Amino acid sequence: AYAHITTEEEGLWDIDVNVFLSEEANITANYTPRTACGDLVIKLGEWLNAATVEGLLANTRRLYAENASWKAKEAALYLLNQLLGDFQDVEKQIGEESAKGYVDFIQRAVQEEEVFLRARGYLVAGSLTRTSGDALQPIAATFMEASLRAIETDESEIIKVSCIRVLQYYLAALPPALTHAKQSAIIASLANFLNTQDLSDLVDSDDLLITIIETLRDAILLDTSTCLHNGGIDLLFTVASRGASNFQIALLVTETFEEIASTVAAVGAERYAELTVKVLPSLTGAFDVASLTEEDALANLAAELLSVLAENGPSPMPQGFVATVMPRLNRLLLGSQDDELLKSSTAAIKHMLSNDPEQVLTYHDQEGKGGLEIVLIIIDRLLNPAVDDNAAAEVGGLAAEVVEKAGSERLGPYLMQLLRAVAARLGSAGHAGFIQSLILVFARLSLVAPQDVVSFLADVDLDGQNGLQVVISKWLESSINFAGYDDIRQNAMALTKLYNLHDPRLMSIQVKGDMIMPQSDRIMTRSRARQQPDQYTFVPAQLKIVKVLVEEL
Repeated sequence: AYAHITTEEEGLWDIDVNVFLSEEANITANYTPRTACGDLVIKLGEWLNAATVEGLLANTRRLYAENASWKAKEAALYLLNQLLGDFQDVEKQIGEESAKGYVDFIQRAVQEEEVFLRARGYLVAGSLTRTSGDALQPIAATFMEASLRAIETDESEIIKVSCIRVLQYYLAALPPALTHAKQSAIIASLANFLNTQDLSDLVDSDDLLITIIETLRDAILLDTSTCLHNGGIDLLFTVASRGASNFQIALLVTETFEEIASTVAAVGAERYAELTVKVLPSLTGAFDVASLTEEDALANLAAELLSVLAENGPSPMPQGFVATVMPRLNRLLLGSQDDELLKSSTAAIKHMLSNDPEQVLTYHDQEGKGGLEIVLIIIDRLLNPAVDDNAAAEVGGLAAEVVEKAGSERLGPYLMQLLRAVAARLGSAGHAGFIQSLILVFARLSLVAPQDVVSFLADVDLDGQNGLQVVISKWLESSINFAGYDDIRQNAMALTKLYNLHDPRLMSIQVKGDMIMPQSDRIMTRSRARQQPDQYTFVPAQLKIVKVLVEEL
């Protein structure tokens, strides 16, 4: 009886399906006797696996034989569902006989008049399918069909959202031969359901939107090549527009789009061009209405998706891609104060420049400014100390691409100005990721012209300090914190090139070595730590390079 749905829960779930979904996903902070019963069954299942399943099945048979109340039947199936959820988490399976023993009860449950018992029947059918191996495959396709039908025809919202959620189980458990044929039908059902919802209510319906997008993601990933024409991307963007402010929804949208962009691009440039035609109007539309004076979650998500799209682009990119997005990105990068928006927008330009430098550099805006000039103005703004380190985290990568792709011929006198600005900003940078991106400008240059890098920095004065001293010190102190295989590899190769120069100017530089451990055995309080900051030995830069390289081996 403790596992029965209470009258209060009935009322809450009837009013708001989000509360029901949060209970089903076990993400609610509301710990009830019903929840405790589920936890107890899970513990019993960990201890006595088969006996627990058999006991639950015997109890369910008794309840149906006695024609018990719908709440008692629902509670029995709920406890099974909790146990099966734990089985899924620890990769256990329910026995074939037990799984088949529940089929009749599921079929009877989904025919019941009571909404919550009917919903439980659909949910248990999916849970059994994914935890019983091949035992239920002959009938599982029928269960999936019934769930799809219920989304379209059942009058209860509880039933509809339960069936939307349980489709994820079928898509994960059933063979592709069964699921691929249902991709379009699933996407259409989700779209039809969303069309029946009041869009103004969806702003506060995060659990519902998360359930929809998780199911949509699984359906799209069955075959991403079809999502350009079966409404998959349209629905993905519709959900994104309603839930962009929710971190989990934004992350799910981004991950799904990453998979779409990478797999479509792998097919070929023509398919990628189709993708850009499909999605660019929605992305640029979000930029056109974005506010530059306050945080705009939808614009942030659009910039992240555009960065993903550009990163996966072919070389060269589709004609007109740069001309379509550059004016919007330029407006955002020169006017916005939002860290995430600046970071994603910078990354988008970096990827465009990497994949199709010619299209970027030959672009001209309405005022006649060339692509190179526009990018240099953007870099200049982002290197300003007034811009937060986190917001400017991608500017180093963009600057490195400009130097590499434009070259000294196109950059002319701007090359030295750009490198000087990067060196100056490196001196004041504090965020590890930002420091890494700035260092990589010099690291990538050092791969091809290490002597020129040393000579240039040696002649630069940064507020009375020698540029070589500032950059090399920061470079060697920060190398241990580098992240990303490619960046670490490039950094190690660049340091090797610098070491092999045996340049006296480099050899004369002293940098931080190892930390000097305090000899006192007194407890180090926070106030004492502030009074006695960490102290380091100083070693020649050449020796520090060797230490860094050894640690990277």
